[in-house]
Amino acid sequence: MKNKKSLNSIIVGVILGTLESLLITFGDPSASWLVLLQSIIFWFSVGVIVYISETELSQYLHSVFIVLFLNIPWYINLTIIPNKLEHLVPMIIVSVVFGLIAGFVTKKLKKV
Repeated sequence: MKNKKSLNSIIVGVILGTLESLLITFGDPSASWLVLLQSIIFWFSVGVIVYISETELSQYLHSVFIVLFLNIPWYINLTIIPNKLEHLVPMIIVSVVFGLIAGFVTKKLKKV
């Protein structure tokens, strides 16, 4: 059972990491490979954390909450500090969408 939980958490992480890599590749083709790698590793980790953590919230709310919480440093670093507040709402929207995707995949994998 422990191996199944580990494998499922990796699956969620790979899905989020892949989605982020596609978003960066098509949204900002000039991004360096280090930025791409950093983002993939971050979103992979978020996927793993979403799967293995538990709260009393529904799976979808739990996933969105975790994703938004883990992204707070990025919101500050990429929007507030450089005074690019126009990027904050799109970043939050992407986080919510990724959280919903993570919640959906996690819910499906926990039923199997």
